[in-house]
Amino acid sequence: MIPGAESASCYAMKVRWLALVAGVAMTVGMASPAAAGEPVAARGAIKVCLQPLGSYDRRLLGVAARGIEHVYGLPVATLAPRALPGAAWYAPRKRWRADKLLEFLSREVVPGSGCAIVIGFTRHDVSTTKGKHVDWGVLGLGEIDGDAAMVSSHRMRGTGRTNRMKRAVKVVNHELGHVLGLPHYRGSRKGCLMSDAEGTVKTVDAETGLLCPESIAAIEQHNKIRIPRRRAVDWKQVLR
Repeated sequence: MIPGAESASCYAMKVRWLALVAGVAMTVGMASPAAAGEPVAARGAIKVCLQPLGSYDRRLLGVAARGIEHVYGLPVATLAPRALPGAAWYAPRKRWRADKLLEFLSREVVPGSGCAIVIGFTRHDVSTTKGKHVDWGVLGLGEIDGDAAMVSSHRMRGTGRTNRMKRAVKVVNHELGHVLGLPHYRGSRKGCLMSDAEGTVKTVDAETGLLCPESIAAIEQHNKIRIPRRRAVDWKQVLR
């Protein structure tokens, strides 16, 4: 999920797409285009809120909040936990539909929250439709130029605690990048936060955790904000 050779002006298009982090990796999924509203920054100050849904890992949630502040320099708040909405339950696979969760966040949480962007966070398994796969398990789903994203820590398991925390930071910031207007980056720069994982979670682990210069320029132009310039993520500070 990141920009490549396209000009920054393409991110100002008033079109919404869904981009996703899939199963064991991050891949692209697009929904039918719909008319979008104003860019996030035009709707007020960009305050990002994390919304715990159902069961969630408190430690990962705190790390994710610090990761957003560190990489994007945006104010972050954590909302009171909520139950997962029944309408998002997918009984055939016994998991939750990420697209339905995005609808819930946009409709029920964002209005009146004081948040420009809300990112749902849960440890329950979530999924969405990807190509010919009707129900594809994902790490996260974000709406490009929208107001909501969804992240699940369910597929971050199977690794050490420190790497799991890094994955949480990278996935949350990756999905936030989508909401701020970025598609996947398909340039030659390896390790960029918005890179398309192309079917393997190893791509996530190989990411530096930082946005490439092209991504920073596109976000700043589109959202009228300033993003910190960092040579590396201070993981000691973020993961403390």
